[in-house]
Amino acid sequence: MDLPNNSPYSLPPAMIELSECLREISMRSASFAGAFSAPCWSATSWRSCRFSAERGLDLAKSSAVTLIVALAAVAAFASDGATALLEGSRVAISDGQWWRVFTGHVTHWSGDHLAWDLFMFVVLGVTLEHRNRKRYLALLVASAATISASVFLLQSNIASYRGLSGVDSALFVAVCANLLVDARRDERRVPRRADPSTVVATFLIAGFIGKTIFEYATGDTLFVASNAAGFTPLPLAHVAGAAAAVCLAAYYPLRGSLAARRQRRRHHAPNQSNRHRRRHRPERPPRRANRPLP
Repeated sequence: MDLPNNSPYSLPPAMIELSECLREISMRSASFAGAFSAPCWSATSWRSCRFSAERGLDLAKSSAVTLIVALAAVAAFASDGATALLEGSRVAISDGQWWRVFTGHVTHWSGDHLAWDLFMFVVLGVTLEHRNRKRYLALLVASAATISASVFLLQSNIASYRGLSGVDSALFVAVCANLLVDARRDERRVPRRADPSTVVATFLIAGFIGKTIFEYATGDTLFVASNAAGFTPLPLAHVAGAAAAVCLAAYYPLRGSLAARRQRRRHHAPNQSNRHRRRHRPERPPRRANRPLP
Protein backbone atom coordinates (compact mmCIF):
# COMPACT_ATOMS: atom_id res chain seq x y z
CA MET A 1 0.00 0.00 0.00
CA ASP A 2 1.39 3.40 -0.99
CA LEU A 3 1.36 6.12 1.64
CA PRO A 4 0.38 9.69 0.84
CA ASN A 5 3.03 12.35 0.76
CA ASN A 6 1.69 14.10 3.85
CA SER A 7 1.59 10.89 5.92
CA PRO A 8 3.78 10.89 9.06
CA TYR A 9 4.87 7.31 8.19
CA SER A 10 6.27 8.11 4.73
CA LEU A 11 9.85 7.11 4.09
CA PRO A 12 12.56 9.73 3.54
CA PRO A 13 13.52 10.36 -0.10
CA ALA A 14 16.98 8.83 0.41
CA MET A 15 15.55 5.51 1.51
CA ILE A 16 13.05 5.48 -1.37
CA GLU A 17 15.88 6.09 -3.86
CA LEU A 18 18.01 3.36 -2.25
CA SER A 19 15.15 0.84 -2.37
CA GLU A 20 14.57 1.53 -6.07
CA CYS A 21 18.27 1.06 -6.88
CA LEU A 22 18.44 -2.17 -4.89
CA ARG A 23 15.34 -3.45 -6.68
CA GLU A 24 16.93 -2.74 -10.05
CA ILE A 25 20.17 -4.51 -9.10
CA SER A 26 18.29 -7.50 -7.70
CA MET A 27 16.41 -7.87 -10.97
CA ARG A 28 19.67 -7.77 -12.94
CA SER A 29 21.35 -10.32 -10.67
CA ALA A 30 18.50 -12.84 -10.64
CA SER A 31 20.60 -15.44 -12.43
CA PHE A 32 23.39 -15.02 -9.88
CA ALA A 33 21.02 -15.38 -6.95
CA GLY A 34 19.55 -18.54 -8.43
CA ALA A 35 22.77 -20.37 -7.65
CA PHE A 36 21.96 -20.25 -3.94
CA SER A 37 19.51 -22.44 -2.12
CA ALA A 38 15.78 -21.70 -2.08
CA PRO A 39 14.66 -19.30 0.65
CA CYS A 40 12.69 -20.35 3.67
CA TRP A 41 9.32 -19.19 2.37
CA SER A 42 9.55 -21.48 -0.66
CA ALA A 43 10.15 -24.62 1.46
CA THR A 44 7.46 -27.23 1.69
CA SER A 45 8.02 -28.42 5.24
CA TRP A 46 9.04 -27.08 8.62
CA ARG A 47 12.23 -29.14 8.52
CA SER A 48 13.44 -27.43 5.36
CA CYS A 49 12.51 -24.04 6.84
CA ARG A 50 14.51 -24.81 9.94
CA PHE A 51 17.48 -25.96 7.85
CA SER A 52 17.36 -22.73 5.81
CA ALA A 53 17.20 -20.63 8.98
CA GLU A 54 20.17 -22.43 10.51
CA ARG A 55 22.11 -22.08 7.27
CA GLY A 56 21.35 -18.36 7.14
CA LEU A 57 22.40 -17.94 10.77
CA ASP A 58 25.71 -19.70 10.13
CA LEU A 59 26.28 -17.48 7.09
CA ALA A 60 25.57 -14.36 9.17
CA LYS A 61 28.03 -15.48 11.86
CA SER A 62 30.77 -16.17 9.33
CA SER A 63 30.14 -12.79 7.63
CA ALA A 64 29.67 -10.59 10.70
CA VAL A 65 32.26 -7.97 9.70
CA THR A 66 30.85 -7.61 6.20
CA LEU A 67 27.29 -7.22 7.49
CA ILE A 68 28.35 -4.62 10.08
CA VAL A 69 30.11 -2.50 7.45
CA ALA A 70 27.13 -2.84 5.08
CA LEU A 71 24.65 -1.78 7.77
CA ALA A 72 26.90 1.14 8.70
CA ALA A 73 26.92 2.29 5.06
CA VAL A 74 23.11 2.13 4.84
CA ALA A 75 22.70 3.96 8.15
CA ALA A 76 25.17 6.68 7.12
CA PHE A 77 23.34 7.23 3.84
CA ALA A 78 19.96 7.45 5.56
CA SER A 79 21.12 10.28 7.85
CA ASP A 80 22.61 13.51 6.53
CA GLY A 81 24.11 14.26 9.94
CA ALA A 82 25.92 10.93 10.02
CA THR A 83 27.22 11.48 6.49
CA ALA A 84 28.60 14.89 7.45
CA LEU A 85 30.22 13.39 10.56
CA LEU A 86 31.81 10.39 8.81
CA GLU A 87 32.79 11.56 5.30
CA GLY A 88 36.46 11.87 4.45
CA SER A 89 36.79 15.64 4.65
CA ARG A 90 40.28 17.02 4.06
CA VAL A 91 39.79 19.94 6.44
CA ALA A 92 38.35 17.76 9.22
CA ILE A 93 41.17 15.23 8.94
CA SER A 94 43.71 18.05 9.08
CA ASP A 95 42.02 19.26 12.29
CA GLY A 96 42.59 15.90 13.97
CA GLN A 97 39.44 13.94 13.13
CA TRP A 98 41.49 10.92 12.04
CA TRP A 99 38.57 8.46 12.15
CA ARG A 100 37.36 9.94 8.86
CA VAL A 101 40.26 8.16 7.15
CA PHE A 102 38.35 4.91 7.69
CA THR A 103 34.71 5.99 8.04
CA GLY A 104 34.72 8.08 4.86
CA HIS A 105 34.47 4.89 2.84
CA VAL A 106 31.02 3.99 4.23
CA THR A 107 29.50 7.28 3.06
CA HIS A 108 28.14 7.71 -0.48
CA TRP A 109 26.92 10.43 -2.82
CA SER A 110 23.73 8.86 -4.16
CA GLY A 111 21.53 5.80 -3.88
CA ASP A 112 22.88 4.39 -7.13
CA HIS A 113 26.43 4.89 -5.86
CA LEU A 114 25.62 3.12 -2.58
CA ALA A 115 23.74 0.24 -4.23
CA TRP A 116 26.52 -0.76 -6.64
CA ASP A 117 29.31 -0.34 -4.07
CA LEU A 118 27.39 -2.25 -1.43
CA PHE A 119 26.46 -5.08 -3.79
CA MET A 120 30.08 -5.69 -4.77
CA PHE A 121 31.29 -5.28 -1.19
CA VAL A 122 28.87 -7.87 0.21
CA VAL A 123 29.53 -10.46 -2.52
CA LEU A 124 33.32 -10.15 -2.32
CA GLY A 125 33.46 -9.58 1.44
CA VAL A 126 31.45 -12.69 2.30
CA THR A 127 33.81 -14.77 0.14
CA LEU A 128 36.99 -13.43 1.73
CA GLU A 129 35.73 -13.34 5.31
CA HIS A 130 34.58 -16.93 5.10
CA ARG A 131 38.08 -17.90 3.92
CA ASN A 132 40.14 -16.04 6.55
CA ARG A 133 38.68 -13.33 8.80
CA LYS A 134 41.99 -12.04 10.16
CA ARG A 135 43.41 -11.43 6.69
CA TYR A 136 40.10 -9.91 5.66
CA LEU A 137 40.23 -7.39 8.52
CA ALA A 138 43.85 -6.57 7.72
CA LEU A 139 42.90 -5.99 4.08
CA LEU A 140 40.02 -3.67 5.03
CA VAL A 141 42.19 -1.55 7.33
CA ALA A 142 45.18 -1.45 4.97
CA SER A 143 43.15 -0.62 1.87
CA ALA A 144 41.11 2.10 3.63
CA ALA A 145 44.25 3.78 4.96
CA THR A 146 46.10 3.47 1.64
CA ILE A 147 43.22 4.88 -0.39
CA SER A 148 42.67 7.85 1.92
CA ALA A 149 46.38 8.66 2.01
CA SER A 150 46.69 8.41 -1.78
CA VAL A 151 43.66 10.62 -2.42
CA PHE A 152 44.63 13.36 0.01
CA LEU A 153 48.31 13.36 -0.91
CA LEU A 154 48.02 13.05 -4.69
CA GLN A 155 44.63 14.70 -5.34
CA SER A 156 44.94 18.10 -3.68
CA ASN A 157 41.83 19.43 -5.44
CA ILE A 158 39.54 16.91 -3.69
CA ALA A 159 37.84 18.38 -0.61
CA SER A 160 36.05 15.21 0.55
CA TYR A 161 35.98 11.54 -0.36
CA ARG A 162 33.13 9.03 -0.21
CA GLY A 163 32.54 5.50 -1.44
CA LEU A 164 33.45 1.83 -1.03
CA SER A 165 34.63 1.43 -4.61
CA GLY A 166 38.31 1.60 -3.68
CA VAL A 167 37.86 -1.04 -0.99
CA ASP A 168 35.85 -3.10 -3.49
CA SER A 169 38.83 -2.97 -5.84
CA ALA A 170 41.07 -4.30 -3.07
CA LEU A 171 38.64 -7.14 -2.35
CA PHE A 172 38.37 -7.93 -6.05
CA VAL A 173 42.14 -8.24 -6.45
CA ALA A 174 42.32 -10.35 -3.29
CA VAL A 175 39.73 -12.79 -4.70
CA CYS A 176 41.77 -13.06 -7.91
CA ALA A 177 44.91 -13.72 -5.86
CA ASN A 178 43.12 -16.49 -3.97
CA LEU A 179 42.08 -18.07 -7.26
CA LEU A 180 45.69 -18.05 -8.46
CA VAL A 181 46.94 -19.53 -5.19
CA ASP A 182 44.35 -22.31 -5.32
CA ALA A 183 45.21 -23.02 -8.94
CA ARG A 184 48.91 -23.31 -8.12
CA ARG A 185 48.14 -25.68 -5.25
CA ASP A 186 45.97 -27.83 -7.49
CA GLU A 187 48.63 -27.91 -10.22
CA ARG A 188 51.12 -29.31 -7.72
CA ARG A 189 48.74 -32.12 -6.89
CA VAL A 190 47.45 -32.82 -10.40
CA PRO A 191 49.67 -31.33 -13.15
CA ARG A 192 47.75 -30.09 -16.18
CA ARG A 193 48.12 -27.53 -18.90
CA ALA A 194 45.61 -24.81 -17.89
CA ASP A 195 43.72 -24.68 -14.62
CA PRO A 196 40.21 -23.11 -14.83
CA SER A 197 40.92 -20.92 -11.80
CA THR A 198 43.95 -19.45 -13.53
CA VAL A 199 41.93 -18.66 -16.65
CA VAL A 200 39.13 -17.04 -14.65
CA ALA A 201 41.55 -14.98 -12.55
CA THR A 202 43.38 -13.81 -15.68
CA PHE A 203 40.17 -12.64 -17.33
CA LEU A 204 39.04 -10.88 -14.14
CA ILE A 205 42.33 -9.04 -13.76
CA ALA A 206 42.26 -8.04 -17.44
CA GLY A 207 38.71 -6.73 -16.98
CA PHE A 208 39.76 -4.70 -13.95
CA ILE A 209 42.69 -3.17 -15.85
CA GLY A 210 40.39 -2.34 -18.77
CA LYS A 211 37.84 -0.74 -16.44
CA THR A 212 40.54 1.40 -14.83
CA ILE A 213 41.85 2.54 -18.21
CA PHE A 214 38.30 3.41 -19.28
CA GLU A 215 37.79 5.52 -16.16
CA TYR A 216 41.08 7.37 -16.67
CA ALA A 217 40.33 7.98 -20.35
CA THR A 218 36.70 9.09 -20.05
CA GLY A 219 36.63 10.59 -16.55
CA ASP A 220 33.42 8.64 -15.82
CA THR A 221 32.57 5.41 -14.04
CA LEU A 222 31.41 2.28 -15.81
CA PHE A 223 28.41 1.40 -13.62
CA VAL A 224 27.38 4.56 -11.72
CA ALA A 225 26.20 7.75 -13.45
CA SER A 226 28.61 10.11 -11.71
CA ASN A 227 27.42 13.21 -13.60
CA ALA A 228 23.83 12.69 -12.47
CA ALA A 229 24.96 12.03 -8.89
CA GLY A 230 27.15 15.14 -8.86
CA PHE A 231 30.55 13.70 -7.91
CA THR A 232 33.91 13.25 -9.60
CA PRO A 233 35.16 9.64 -9.99
CA LEU A 234 38.66 8.91 -8.72
CA PRO A 235 40.36 5.98 -10.49
CA LEU A 236 43.34 6.62 -8.21
CA ALA A 237 41.34 5.16 -5.32
CA HIS A 238 40.79 1.95 -7.26
CA VAL A 239 44.48 1.67 -8.14
CA ALA A 240 45.48 2.35 -4.52
CA GLY A 241 43.10 -0.32 -3.24
CA ALA A 242 44.42 -2.85 -5.75
CA ALA A 243 48.00 -2.01 -4.76
CA ALA A 244 47.20 -2.58 -1.08
CA ALA A 245 45.71 -5.99 -1.91
CA VAL A 246 48.76 -6.96 -3.98
CA CYS A 247 51.12 -5.98 -1.16
CA LEU A 248 49.19 -8.02 1.39
CA ALA A 249 48.93 -10.97 -1.00
CA ALA A 250 52.73 -10.88 -1.36
CA TYR A 251 53.33 -10.37 2.37
CA TYR A 252 51.44 -13.35 3.77
CA PRO A 253 53.17 -16.07 1.69
CA LEU A 254 56.52 -14.42 2.45
CA ARG A 255 55.75 -14.42 6.15
CA GLY A 256 54.62 -18.04 5.96
CA SER A 257 57.80 -19.11 4.18
CA LEU A 258 60.01 -17.29 6.71
CA ALA A 259 58.14 -18.89 9.62
CA ALA A 260 58.50 -22.33 8.01
CA ARG A 261 62.21 -21.71 7.48
CA ARG A 262 62.67 -20.74 11.15
CA GLN A 263 60.76 -23.84 12.20
CA ARG A 264 63.00 -26.00 10.05
CA ARG A 265 66.15 -24.45 11.50
CA ARG A 266 64.82 -24.90 15.01
CA HIS A 267 63.98 -28.52 14.28
CA HIS A 268 67.38 -29.41 12.79
CA ALA A 269 69.49 -27.30 15.18
CA PRO A 270 71.15 -29.12 18.12
CA ASN A 271 69.88 -28.59 21.62
CA GLN A 272 71.25 -25.45 23.27
CA SER A 273 71.97 -27.20 26.55
CA ASN A 274 74.05 -29.92 24.87
CA ARG A 275 75.77 -27.75 22.25
CA HIS A 276 78.97 -27.17 24.28
CA ARG A 277 79.11 -30.60 25.84
CA ARG A 278 81.58 -33.21 24.71
CA ARG A 279 80.36 -35.92 22.45
CA HIS A 280 79.11 -39.02 24.14
CA ARG A 281 81.64 -41.81 24.04
CA PRO A 282 80.95 -45.41 24.90
CA GLU A 283 82.41 -46.48 28.21
CA ARG A 284 85.50 -48.58 28.06
CA PRO A 285 85.55 -51.86 29.86
CA PRO A 286 87.58 -51.73 33.13
CA ARG A 287 91.17 -52.89 32.97
CA ARG A 288 92.06 -56.15 34.60
CA ALA A 289 94.31 -55.92 37.59
CA ASN A 290 97.82 -57.35 37.28
CA ARG A 291 97.83 -60.70 39.02
CA PRO A 292 101.03 -61.83 40.78
CA LEU A 293 102.91 -64.69 39.26
CA PRO A 294 102.65 -68.02 41.08
